[in-house]
Amino acid sequence: MKENKAIVLILYLLLSASLCGQGGNISGKKIASKPLYRDTQYDGAADPVVVWNQKEQRWFMFYTNRRANMQQTNGVDWVHGTPIGIAESTDGGASWQYRCDANIGYGETDYTFWAPDVIEYKGKYHMYLTVVPGTFTDWKHPRDIVHLTSDNLIDWTFESKLNLASDKVIDACVFNAKDGW
Repeated sequence: MKENKAIVLILYLLLSASLCGQGGNISGKKIASKPLYRDTQYDGAADPVVVWNQKEQRWFMFYTNRRANMQQTNGVDWVHGTPIGIAESTDGGASWQYRCDANIGYGETDYTFWAPDVIEYKGKYHMYLTVVPGTFTDWKHPRDIVHLTSDNLIDWTFESKLNLASDKVIDACVFNAKDGW
């Protein structure tokens, strides 16, 4: 009985060692780099959400831009005043390339857009997005969540501002429940 356990242990160790020797390629799959993605515009991608672009047959990643490459900062202004970035992947998410900024049909040019949540429902894409009306040096200013829609995941149309209990809300997370959203 001890011999059988020893044989099983040896086989397990050999199998483990052979998998470790694959050099980052298991079963022909590409292993993602670390970090997974660095934004080429601001170097501060955060709050990502990934959605399948059915028309283009590729993954889109929407993310908050943070101006991490900003030389002179004042308080938290480096996390304000940026658009939502879009990166795309054609290899199942192992590598990502900057595509463009989302064309958000809402707000003024200095508005800050944060933490998008994007879902597809009945052939239309819906984005729930934190909007900060300006570029600020502190956290004292209002933050709202808006609902936007798109047919192509690039150009977004304002639908509504959510009526929530506070104007200090961030980071929407939306899912389809049986009796609503």
